[in-house]
Amino acid sequence: MIFILVLYYIFHSPVVQPVVAESPSIIISEIGAFESEGYEWIEIYNNSSDTIDLTEWSFFENDTAHGLNEHTGGMVIESGAYAIIADNADLVLSKYPALSQIIDSAWGSLKE
Repeated sequence: MIFILVLYYIFHSPVVQPVVAESPSIIISEIGAFESEGYEWIEIYNNSSDTIDLTEWSFFENDTAHGLNEHTGGMVIESGAYAIIADNADLVLSKYPALSQIIDSAWGSLKE
């Protein structure tokens, strides 16, 4: 009787489909935590096939939401493009003037 119940369970149970995780749209590709205070930055990459608007996004640090503010190059990241989120965008741009897309934010320290 138990054998019949086990067979019934095996052949009549719902099939569980594996869950496939999607690739993240925005990934952190590099962190400039080694920089002096104010010059710290985070490089992000748009891993999706779509443009992504970061206007409503926030940077979180210890339960504090820091807004992201447009500085250089806008808030929309094209597919396959990189952008920098800077602790102080003016300082980072003065050190790295070739950067084309910088988003300003603020945080305590990335603590290398």
